[in-house]
Amino acid sequence: MSKVLYIPCGFRCYTKKVMRERFGIQQAPLPFDSGFFSASSIIKFMESGRFKINLNNTNPCIKKENIIKDSLRGVDFKEVSYDFIDEFIKKNGYKNSYLDSTKGYYTLVKKFGFVLAHYNWHSSANRGIANPKENIEIVNEILNRRKARLFDLINASSEINLCFYLTTNNKPPTEQRFIIINNEYHNLKDEFALLENYFKQKFEKKKIKLIYL
Repeated sequence: MSKVLYIPCGFRCYTKKVMRERFGIQQAPLPFDSGFFSASSIIKFMESGRFKINLNNTNPCIKKENIIKDSLRGVDFKEVSYDFIDEFIKKNGYKNSYLDSTKGYYTLVKKFGFVLAHYNWHSSANRGIANPKENIEIVNEILNRRKARLFDLINASSEINLCFYLTTNNKPPTEQRFIIINNEYHNLKDEFALLENYFKQKFEKKKIKLIYL
């Protein structure tokens, strides 16, 4: 019996939630479940070897949502320091633009150009470890494990569905359609074909399909 794999490739963690609700899929975590990913950043990750990050090639960010550009709505990330965020939280309390919904830092992985969420915990999260150096070491273990799992699932599947949270009607967009990271702009819809072509070339014996959620 052929196996079908659904990969949440869109941007932000909400993609996996919508995929699960739409198709009733329960599956082990994959690399692009938690964070903000452009298609080009996914390709860089897929083509890389062992995932290895540290305090020198990552940085926390602040997030601005509902940015309007070319009649589209998107999210803007800017690098800041851990001290900057910690001082803000100390003075003002939690704010989602400074920490994610589980009180983790939005962590930019510079080599790949994506922002991770729900890994690198702030002390207010009460998640045990609240030291960025230790948290990032844990991220390395988690993402290497998830990457190996993804390739195992791809090898075992005959069809791969790349899932993006993006409606295709003509109404004004309420969801986020682009990412800006330190002024680098990624229109998510424009990059879908890039990711589809990559998967078709890399896994040429598989049936590849884009799914807009």
